[in-house]
Amino acid sequence: MTDPNIIIRAVNGARDAALALREAARTRRRGHSEPVTGSAPDAPAPLNLDMFDQAEMIHYCVQGWARIVEEDQGDPLPADDTAALATYLLHHTGWISEQDWAEDMVSELRDHAHTAEGMLGTLPRRIPLPTPCECGAQRWGFPVEGQGGMIVECAQGHAVTLAQAGGSPTLVSIRGAQKVLGIRRTDISDAVRTGQVTNHGTEDRPLVNTQEIEEVLRDRLWNRYVC
Repeated sequence: MTDPNIIIRAVNGARDAALALREAARTRRRGHSEPVTGSAPDAPAPLNLDMFDQAEMIHYCVQGWARIVEEDQGDPLPADDTAALATYLLHHTGWISEQDWAEDMVSELRDHAHTAEGMLGTLPRRIPLPTPCECGAQRWGFPVEGQGGMIVECAQGHAVTLAQAGGSPTLVSIRGAQKVLGIRRTDISDAVRTGQVTNHGTEDRPLVNTQEIEEVLRDRLWNRYVC
């Protein structure tokens, strides 16, 4: 079961990001150079298509998950509007939290919102660290929102807490573990959720030991297909 609060934060974050992108895409922007001949200095800039397209991607993501809920629960969908569809998902948070695809939904919504935050310039400020990761990649410190402290992560996905920054890069984010081990993210998340793998990070930003994951999931996959 996925924590309903995580689902709520993911849905709200995606909704807010889509709305902010649409607003920013239409906002007047004044360039620092001289206006093009024949145009008024205060003429509105063209629609920012990159921002608008990302807002649409978030909308279709929210819409897709809402349709899955509708198919199973029979609750008619609201108007085809990002905010209304997000509210629809929030109304079904309890049921969604019990589905085996809930982690996938959260991951997709977070990824889209993260991209939007980058476009809007609202990502938490990252702090470059002077020493590289043991794998040789550049490292940055990221504040952990609402929880204090900081996570250190390199370009290859190795992540540790700030206190562990001088140690071995065996701890990685779930996405990093997926890339390193070639294992599905849902399998890794499930192992963390059930306590088979220790979460060395936070609830919102889990950190896992790659060796532990490999051992746990190797045993699980072996039992699944042999027993």
